[in-house]
Formats: sequence, C-alpha cells, structure tokens
Amino acid sequence: MNKLLVRLAFLTTKQVGFIALVVGFIYWNTVFDDGSSLDPQISNLQAQLQQEQRKKTETEEALKKRDHLQETLASLTAKYENLSRLVPIELNSSDLNRQLDQLARTSRISQLSRRPKPIVSGKVLDEWPVEMQFTGSYGDIAQFVYQTSVTEKVMLVKKLKITSPKDYDGRLNFDVIVAAVKLSAARATNSNPLSPAGAVK
Repeated sequence: MNKLLVRLAFLTTKQVGFIALVVGFIYWNTVFDDGSSLDPQISNLQAQLQQEQRKKTETEEALKKRDHLQETLASLTAKYENLSRLVPIELNSSDLNRQLDQLARTSRISQLSRRPKPIVSGKVLDEWPVEMQFTGSYGDIAQFVYQTSVTEKVMLVKKLKITSPKDYDGRLNFDVIVAAVKLSAARATNSNPLSPAGAVK
C-alpha cells in the first residue's frame, strides 16, 4: 500500500487525471447502477397492474349486471305471483255465464243475446271471448265496464259498439265482446313462467 502511495506521489497531474478517468470509466460501466436495468421490470409491472385493473373493472361491472338482473327477476316474479292469483288455470262455460249474469244484474242492463266465440290461445294467457248484445243507458254501460274491470277474475272488454234505436226512449243498443282470461295450457304446467329450463337463475 505504501509503495502504491509512493508511486502515486511521483505521478504528474496529467497521469493522475488519466488514471482517475480510467477508474471512473470502469466504475461507471461495471459497478454503478443508474437504474436503466430496472426500466423493463417497471414497465412489466405497470402492464400487469393495468391488466389487473381491467379485470377488476370487468368483474365489478359483471357483478352490477348480475345484481340488476336478480332485482328485475324478483320484481317480475312478484308481479307474476300477484297476477296468477287473479288468473284461473281453467274456465268452464257455467262459471263464465254465471259471471256475465252477475255483471248484467249489477249494471242493470238488459241482455238481448250472448254468443261464446272460440278460445284465442296465447303464449302466457288464453282468452275466451263472448259476444254480447244488450240495451241500457250510458250510465249502465259505464257501470258494466267498471264492474268488468274490478271483477274477481280477470275479464277484458275487447270491443264496444253503441247504436241508437229509431224509437229512442233513453236506452241504447250495445254490442260488446268481453274476454275471460286464463293461463295458457303451456304456462299452467309451470308454477312460474319466469323460470323455465334455461332461464336466468
């Protein structure tokens, strides 16, 4: 060590500067780390973080969509259950005629004719229309329509035509089609049409 110091003491300024330059160059290229070697690792980690963030966002959106679908399904199920309590599974002519007679008496109309028509089948509901002719005042027909809308079983007024007779005495002629509603045969076999095979659960 002393010999090295003695030799360094006899070196000129240019020689010392040259040696310092060489030592610095060697240190810079072999020992000193300016962080450039970390750049690829940092870029790789940033890409992984971005990918994980995208996955997190997609997962959150999927969960929100699932929750919305579950809420919608629950709401529709509740509406169907309320409707199913009003809509019968079966209808027969005696029940239908009895119900129409009750509506006529309550509304104070005079029936002229009644003719059942073929059942119209639907995907969820079937309709059994009945063509009726009767006489009554405007108040009577308003009462008939109201009583039909609030009847215990679902019934619909599908068509209404009002004519005035030549010998008008305050009473009008009414042609109306009333349809009784029941669950379709396909739906009657399922307790809930909102959850058939393949539906969202």
